[in-house]
Order: sequence, then C-alpha cells, then structure tokens
Amino acid sequence: MKFTPDDRALLTLYYGCGLRKSEGLSLNTDDILLEKELVLVRKGKGYKARYVPLTGSNKKDLEYYLNFSRSYLLGGKKETALLLNVNGKRLRTAF
Repeated sequence: MKFTPDDRALLTLYYGCGLRKSEGLSLNTDDILLEKELVLVRKGKGYKARYVPLTGSNKKDLEYYLNFSRSYLLGGKKETALLLNVNGKRLRTAF
C-alpha cells in the first residue's frame, strides 16, 4: 500500500511517536523541533507537557510534510496548526 505524505505525517505522529488523538490534533508547527529531533506535546494526558523523540524516517516524513504537503494545503493562508484539512484549517479529527 502506498501512503501520501499527509498519511505518513499522521502515521508518524500517532504510531511512530505514540501520540494520542487529541495530542496530535493540538500540535502547532513550532512544536516540531526537527533540529533537536523532538516533538513538544503541550497538551498531554493530565494537561502535562512532554517531549517525544523523533528519529529516522519519522523525522524525514514530518520534514517532507512541513516543507511540501502542508504548504500546498495552506495555499498562501496563515495557520499555526500542524495538521491541516483540505481547506487549510486545523484538522478537527484524524480518524
């Protein structure tokens, strides 16, 4: 099965990083720290913040999504949300 870059970004966050649904949906672009290979989860379980490691192909998938797929979805709009719907707005539900 072949996945799109958007699918790979979702799989990276939820499966690769072990995020909960609400944690992934509340992520902003500045929560992805590619140079430090970390994801900052601000609204975790019990409203506690934590860092989650981002390694190997997970980092590559998110980097590709940020640089290409997300830009396409934005279409020139400004949005801080990491995960976007087809209208360039924050994704409300992932599954």
